[in-house]
Amino acid sequence: MKRYAGLAGDTGIVAYEPEPDAIAVRFRNRYVYVYDYRTTGWAKVERMKQLAEQGRGLSTFISKQVRGAYARKIAPGHVRRRALGERHGGEPHGGERRPRR
Repeated sequence: MKRYAGLAGDTGIVAYEPEPDAIAVRFRNRYVYVYDYRTTGWAKVERMKQLAEQGRGLSTFISKQVRGAYARKIAPGHVRRRALGERHGGEPHGGERRPRR
């Protein structure tokens, strides 16, 4: 993951990982949220990628425009695995536990 610059000051975002159809965002609480085209929408994901690269405004955009429209929430112990892969062992949106594979 790439370190998020947070040029606007205090931010809850630590890092991000852009992918062709998604972006994974790691917050200070160490959870990683994955936002993809299907769940979050193409325009919002692309805007999130731009803001992440600019290092400013991503946290505000998520809290005001995206809110809970994430595809997956990945627990801190599982972030070493590829965040956007299917075998993440995290929680699907809604907080329901997936069976481990």
